[in-house]
Amino acid sequence: MIQQDAPIHFFAGDALLPTIAARLRGYVQAIKAHYGDESHVTVSYAEHNTTKDGEQMMKQYLEQHRQIPSHFIASSLPILEGVLSAIRQTEGVIPAHINIGTFDDHVMLSFLPNNVWSMKQDETLLVEKAFEIMTAKI
Repeated sequence: MIQQDAPIHFFAGDALLPTIAARLRGYVQAIKAHYGDESHVTVSYAEHNTTKDGEQMMKQYLEQHRQIPSHFIASSLPILEGVLSAIRQTEGVIPAHINIGTFDDHVMLSFLPNNVWSMKQDETLLVEKAFEIMTAKI
């Protein structure tokens, strides 16, 4: 259950990418459905979708909030890698109490002691949709 006083923060790299934009919209919709409005929506943005961007977003978050978010979602595995790297640099370890959400899956996620929710993409559907869009433009 989501605690009222601990929002789920979203770290978004390159929100102009259609898949990242869709993930961000889903996050906002879920927050609105749970809380009834957007007042609990908290997002950090980066221009690109790299490990360095994830690291920078977490460092900025820590400067502003002075603590690691209890719950967060990373828009991609590179962003997650950067976010976790910044936490590890600050804390020395990844605290096990943090709840983590991300997209795509990687076996390394299972090595984390944390609760990790990873949403896998439907690659076949993505390729079919890309092909459909491309052929419509040709």
